Amino acid sequence: MDHLTTVFQTKMGKEHQILRLFLNEDCHLRAIRLVPSILRLQRLLINKYQRKLDRAEATAFTVEQAQYDFIQDGKDDEVKLLIQNFAEAWNCVRQALENFPCPTSNGIAVVSKEFCSKQITDNSPISMLLPTIKDAGLCSYVLVYFLLKKQKSFLEKYCKVKRQKMTDLPKVKVHDLSPAHLISYHPERDILPIVLANCNYSFEVGKGTKIEYDFGNIERQLGDRFLFAKSDIDIDEIEVMTYRSDVTNAIVFRSLREKIPQVQLGAAVRHQICQELRSLPEICDCLDKLDITISFLKSVGENPTFRLDTFMTQTLKLTNPLVSPKSKAECQCQHVQCLWLTLAQEKTKWLAKHRKDVFDSLGEDYRKELTDQQRENLQYFCDGLQTDKVEVFMEFLFECIMLMIAIPQNTDDEDAYDILNQSLQRNLEGYLYSPLYDEEPLLPDWLTDTITRLDADTPDKLLVSQCVNVWLVLFESYRQKERERR
Repeated sequence: MDHLTTVFQTKMGKEHQILRLFLNEDCHLRAIRLVPSILRLQRLLINKYQRKLDRAEATAFTVEQAQYDFIQDGKDDEVKLLIQNFAEAWNCVRQALENFPCPTSNGIAVVSKEFCSKQITDNSPISMLLPTIKDAGLCSYVLVYFLLKKQKSFLEKYCKVKRQKMTDLPKVKVHDLSPAHLISYHPERDILPIVLANCNYSFEVGKGTKIEYDFGNIERQLGDRFLFAKSDIDIDEIEVMTYRSDVTNAIVFRSLREKIPQVQLGAAVRHQICQELRSLPEICDCLDKLDITISFLKSVGENPTFRLDTFMTQTLKLTNPLVSPKSKAECQCQHVQCLWLTLAQEKTKWLAKHRKDVFDSLGEDYRKELTDQQRENLQYFCDGLQTDKVEVFMEFLFECIMLMIAIPQNTDDEDAYDILNQSLQRNLEGYLYSPLYDEEPLLPDWLTDTITRLDADTPDKLLVSQCVNVWLVLFESYRQKERERR
């Protein structure tokens, strides 16, 4: 094929435009045949892990471990082959993805150079294979988009050369794709035999072997077998993974409050509930069941004072949904937001304690590093607070992030604003005076003054884009004070 391309480029001028298009694009076109395998793998993985993993778990979970998960389904051999096909397609195009702008519902996204430099191996995180519109999952999402876009752009050029209309091609949606709709060929099994059947060898003394190609016949056979009557693909409907942390978020809670007014639990009740949950698996299990409960309550509503445990066990038929005796006794449907936030922060504390990724529902935009001066000023601010006040302030920041800051902005909306470069202190004040509960929450009097002091003690203004790292500093300060108190 390399020799054919070299000879063609040397000898041919403007002749055989279709063959020229094909040879120029072959390095990527050859991967299009793998799209059905990639889509099949994505569906299997999404069905297996949808809402069962969070982003941190998917980053730690390897491709090899995922293959073992499919043994009990009897699909391990199929999944292994599909992963090999994914890896082959990825290696074909990953360098081209570095600067490829892919439109998503969150705007234009580009796969990071870090991911584009990596091959898919057994040790790769499964998050690279689970399609999402941000982070590692962009690898899988953009891979499909790029290959389908490549077919579309190639067919537009092909139709122009053939003087055909692109609108005359059959149209198909992504979920209805089959190999018949695609420019689908194997470079060795399909293309090489055509090339070999259309080349002539001759030998001249003193000149050696001479190879001549019948470019016209090669072009004709390629067109008839692999390019004729292919489809124009609607690529706006690529299925994406929903992580557990994506299920319940600020927008969901807004819908919940429209159905059921939400009230905050007292600090002592929240503290006792956390004390009664002794392990991360218990916390995660309770959060999973609360996610299910919240999705129902935001849709159908319920009496605010109806017991939450009764609703979860009798209406939703969930088994032992609230492990904590205190939450069973105290929590009503009007407390579900507060209970979820309490458990979510407890989980976040556990992850931070073990140096795991936190706030996995937030993208990199909210993880901007603190400067050395900001970190020093923030530490000084924490040193001036008692242990219990650092804890309350940390919990308040967590709530503000989850209920207000984390609401995604629609960049196409003319009323959208850039929250990332706003003052974190101003956003905390905004949440202080309009907390997202339907009764005045039980906030201590000193909190207002403490929030006001935040920018005074940290003159190098803290931004919303730094909120994750601010929370981590507060958490480390709280842990240090706890150790000293003991």
